[in-house]
Amino acid sequence: MLAISNDRFTNPNAPLKCKTYKEMVAAVQSLADMCKNPVHIKEELLWLADQIRMRYRLEPIGLTGNTSSPRIVLGTGYVPQAMIWFGSRQTTKGKTLEQYNLHSMNIDVHKGDANVIRSGDVKTLARRLRTEMFELIDPTRDFVDPERIDYWLDSNVDLGGQKDYVPHMEESVRRDVFYHFYNKGTALPPSIEEWLKQKSDIVETNNKLLRREDFIRASFRKRSVVLIKMAMMAEYKYFFQEVEYSPDGKSFVYAGERVFFSDIADLADKYPHIFAVSNMLRMKKSEIFSVDRGFQRDFNFVSSIMASDILDTQCTRVVFPAERILSEDEMLGAQAVKPSVAADIANDNVLSILNF
Repeated sequence: MLAISNDRFTNPNAPLKCKTYKEMVAAVQSLADMCKNPVHIKEELLWLADQIRMRYRLEPIGLTGNTSSPRIVLGTGYVPQAMIWFGSRQTTKGKTLEQYNLHSMNIDVHKGDANVIRSGDVKTLARRLRTEMFELIDPTRDFVDPERIDYWLDSNVDLGGQKDYVPHMEESVRRDVFYHFYNKGTALPPSIEEWLKQKSDIVETNNKLLRREDFIRASFRKRSVVLIKMAMMAEYKYFFQEVEYSPDGKSFVYAGERVFFSDIADLADKYPHIFAVSNMLRMKKSEIFSVDRGFQRDFNFVSSIMASDILDTQCTRVVFPAERILSEDEMLGAQAVKPSVAADIANDNVLSILNF
């Protein structure tokens, strides 16, 4: 289920789902039921969540952290804004303190953890709350940094092709090349012609790999979709934002709306190729957000880890082209690159290192 406009960023008067303390507790319990292990949340923490609901119109939308000291994620509609929890911490003097905590990007403190206020008494913490601590933050910048996508593409889209690749040349052939140019010969010696014939396939394959890499990068730059799996239990725990190249062709910029959604299956109509990749990975007992980091050449997407300041943790981020990338066989006149030949390039370079 996609959620696009049902929040206070687009509708300042959007009603809260939880209109009473009882409904708020039921919402937290529903989130706790999603967890594999039992979750116990102190009543005082629920009271604090209700104070924030009534005074600042943020309500529980997710749970994160561990089950022994879970964090309640508070938000507007489905957009995370702040977190509250009860837990212990070690002071610089080695003393253990159990405290109620509030994390918000709007909190500016000079000592201790950034963006956090604490108190051993929940009512004392409630008295320290201020309106400016709950000013709405659009998470798009937190989740998606367009300036980094070019770096991901340039550093990760690698099919094995090598720029300025020159095949390994045996000692006898190099000697013939030297004397050919030294003597200003016109006809190539048979040894050089044979060498060119032997290496032509591997050079052309290398060039195909480079052209394919450029084609893949161009497909991403035409329009891409950034998917985030937020590190929390929530109804809307996934997020996507489209990006495209700016008119000046210098960098990525946001395109379209930021969207939260419940399941990858929700993307079946809008991005059928992403849904198809998800199904193929599930057949392999995997999923999009658990693959190795980097470029997935079999499925044409890039996976990475991002740090979310709003959630104060790491989340998994993947980038797909907004449209499916055509395979080499589908491209007019294209011939598939043989992986074995790409391996030959690497082996050929090893020989060059050994001989030069």
